[in-house]
Amino acid sequence: MSNSTRRTIHNPITSERITFLQTSKQTSGAKTLVEIEVGPKGQGPPLHFHKQFVEIFTMTKGEMQVVLNKKVFTLKEGETCRINKGEIHKFWSESEYPVIFQGVLEPGSEDFEHAITIMFGLAKDGYLTQSGIPKRIAHGLIIAELGDSNPTGFMKHIFSFIKLFFSKSKLKKEKIILIEKYCN
Repeated sequence: MSNSTRRTIHNPITSERITFLQTSKQTSGAKTLVEIEVGPKGQGPPLHFHKQFVEIFTMTKGEMQVVLNKKVFTLKEGETCRINKGEIHKFWSESEYPVIFQGVLEPGSEDFEHAITIMFGLAKDGYLTQSGIPKRIAHGLIIAELGDSNPTGFMKHIFSFIKLFFSKSKLKKEKIILIEKYCN
């Protein structure tokens, strides 16, 4: 990703649009700053947590629903929500109109940036289901690893079980292919 340009990517399945305002590389790893537009009645990722970074959401247009550590609340325009490492969360919109918020990751994460870019690229190329899940299990594992998106509950056990059937070297090779195809 170029250091001097903003880049916007679109997921045609989920109707999300993400603009990279500041990348990890641009901030020397201090943060990643993105603007996220969630389409009408849009769904974010399922419940998950991150071990490597804090997320901060600030609503700039509309409002969205957030689950944070089993508490559900509405994040309204101008409000900010901090999600610390290890806190289980998800977001979605119940609005009939697109909503926009800024997301900050501290520290920044080039791997997270790659995960989003790969996911949206797979969507564009027809490699996601209509519910936005990668059709190839290996792709899902790679995206989750890059994005430090750790599933919770039953999905945590399913991910652990599925990983047993994939060689680390094959996943590493596939990750390199995906990064070269979608992130360069």
